[in-house]
Amino acid sequence: MDEFKLDVQNFRCTFEKFNSKERAIFWSVVEAFSTCLEEIMFTFHVNIGASDSSNVQELIYGDFLSLFQDIQPGLEDKMNVFLKHLQKSKHEHLQGFQNTILMLKSNHEVDERQILEKQLKKEEQEILVEFLCRSAEIILGFMQIPDNLVIDWLQKMRDYKGTFRFHEDVLEVNVINKRNLGKMIIRLIGHEGVHGKESLRRLLHVCIDFVQKNDGGLWENASIRIYDEDDHMYEIASGDRRHQFICRMNNGEPIIIDKNMCLRRNTTPNTAPFLSPNPTQERSSCTVS
Repeated sequence: MDEFKLDVQNFRCTFEKFNSKERAIFWSVVEAFSTCLEEIMFTFHVNIGASDSSNVQELIYGDFLSLFQDIQPGLEDKMNVFLKHLQKSKHEHLQGFQNTILMLKSNHEVDERQILEKQLKKEEQEILVEFLCRSAEIILGFMQIPDNLVIDWLQKMRDYKGTFRFHEDVLEVNVINKRNLGKMIIRLIGHEGVHGKESLRRLLHVCIDFVQKNDGGLWENASIRIYDEDDHMYEIASGDRRHQFICRMNNGEPIIIDKNMCLRRNTTPNTAPFLSPNPTQERSSCTVS
């Protein structure tokens, strides 16, 4: 019997011994990790931000890693090694692993026969076995922490796997940042090479540049409404939305308006944003609501 088959059988035997609580934890891990993989796979196809200076995948890995910091001493380091392994994996290997995770997610059972029938490549097998090991360690970790921490962690998992959910055409997030704006590009437009919605893609890229150049904590309580050339409105919002911005095209060029100050900011890529030198004149042009 080959080593991969033995590893799968061992995990299936372990899974069958899980009680209902432990199984619920495992499926929460699978659901959240499926979201993590979906985000990672998208990054192979989309260029996020005209001044893209950081690795989007690392932001995604960091989000997922932060979910495991309080479960079990040492587990965070093991998860970090696993995520670094994923980061170095080729797209086609991740694709095979993702398909297996999606199968587990849809069936809600660990079917040894179905896993083996997928005929995964050696790299895909190694990733899957490592994932199953990390998942088993997570469940063991939960057996050693108070129930209130278990409940908190499961809520974080639910929040994480709901990252892509829009409510009434508004993407609600904890903070407006490059990664969340990148998700809007992915969800509303698709990967690079898809025709159509060019102006919306351009506006969202400008928003990413603007957010990165204007930090200072305001993006935890802000909203950006984006109007494309067909006057369709899209919005991303966080917190109490006290800082409100509008992004739209003006004479063929994207601009961002601070509704609170009603001052236009120049958002040309690679140019630092600036307040209009003539606030009175600019104020009269702030008519979008």
